[in-house]
Amino acid sequence: MEKKMEKLMVFVLALAVLLAGATAVQAARVTAGRIVAYDFTEGAGDQVTDRISPALDLTIQDPCKISWGTGFLSINEDLGPGQPNPPGRFNGTIISAPGTPAMKLYESITDSEAMTVE
Repeated sequence: MEKKMEKLMVFVLALAVLLAGATAVQAARVTAGRIVAYDFTEGAGDQVTDRISPALDLTIQDPCKISWGTGFLSINEDLGPGQPNPPGRFNGTIISAPGTPAMKLYESITDSEAMTVE
């Protein structure tokens, strides 16, 4: 179960980062039933704050591999010499929730068998 939870967390975090600044025009936000909410308004530093309590705050493991924008975070890691990553694709752990099991995500997603990311 721990491996599944870890894979789920990596997937959800990667998807959240990819979608955080993906749309220029935002529709009405979903608020009912939210489990985590990252708005990426920090603008700098090595923390991403979850706006839903109990919080599942994230730590940026290598701040040199990210760039902050207004309301978004870009991952800038390369795959290797001469092989730059396509936007949003990366190797390794760049953002994680160290020491905090993602139980609120895991339990909610496995109980409902559904997940929505915006």
